[in-house]
Amino acid sequence: MKEFFGILVMLIIVVGCVCLYIKKVIPLGGLIGISLIGIVLGIVIANINVIKIIKYKGFEMATIRDEIVKKAEEIKKEKEIIDRLAQQVEKSKQTVVKTRKEVEATKIKLRESTKKFIEAYYYSISTRNIFPIPQPVAVEIEKNLNYLAEFAYPNSNERAQWIAKINKLIKDNLPK
Repeated sequence: MKEFFGILVMLIIVVGCVCLYIKKVIPLGGLIGISLIGIVLGIVIANINVIKIIKYKGFEMATIRDEIVKKAEEIKKEKEIIDRLAQQVEKSKQTVVKTRKEVEATKIKLRESTKKFIEAYYYSISTRNIFPIPQPVAVEIEKNLNYLAEFAYPNSNERAQWIAKINKLIKDNLPK
């Protein structure tokens, strides 16, 4: 559409100048000068997006190329930000997967510990009036309690202190 208006303006000015020259209203120099202005004006109208953007601030002029370079730099910065965010998302995703695996492992271990606790408790309740406790039952209770102790106290020093505390409590409260 701009091209059409550019050609139209150019033709009107050039044809008008030729008519004025033929009627001897303007001299040959005027014909050439005004026709050149019309041609340039037509080209400017047709290519208004490609020419220059004029900013009326202290006669400052900037080309479209400068604007494109600025936009390209902005896009590059935004791309870098997006890339960093994508890396953070990927790290977060890996952390979530790792945490999910850890939670699943803990869930399995907790379920197993609960089973061991119930089993040990059932053995102790079932054999509370039997003295001494049958050896296979005592071994199972001890095995289950050791498993639970390792789960409750993963640090071997803490576990040893806890066992010593329990044994002292039992020893101090046995009938003499």
